[in-house]
Amino acid sequence: MTDYVAHMQQLSKSIEIHDKIIGFALLNRLCLTIANYVTQKQPKDTTELLEAARFTELTNPVSEADSTVSALQYEIRTAVGLAINHHWSISLARAARTHITQTISQDVFTNCQYN
Repeated sequence: MTDYVAHMQQLSKSIEIHDKIIGFALLNRLCLTIANYVTQKQPKDTTELLEAARFTELTNPVSEADSTVSALQYEIRTAVGLAINHHWSISLARAARTHITQTISQDVFTNCQYN
C-alpha cells in the first residue's frame, strides 16, 4: 500500500490533482472495514487518511474473508472502470468522426457554392 500511496502522491503533484481526489483513490484501495473507519474519521488530508488507516489496521486485524471481499470489490471496480473508459472512448470517437464529417461536408458545400 505504501508504494501505491507514494505513486499516487507523485501523480497528484505532476498533474496537480486536489488532495481530496487522491484521498478517494486511496479509500477505494482499502478493505471495507478499514475504509469505513477512515470515512467515519473524516480525514482532512492524505496524511490523516493514512494515519487512520494504519491505526485501524493495527487494532482490527483483517480477516481472510474481508480481504477476499475487498479483492473482489477491487476487481469489480476495475472491470466497471474499464467498461466505462471503453464506452467513453467509443462515444468520443463517434463524436469526433461526426464532427469531422460535418466539417468536411460544410467545406465542400461552401466551396461548391462559390465556384
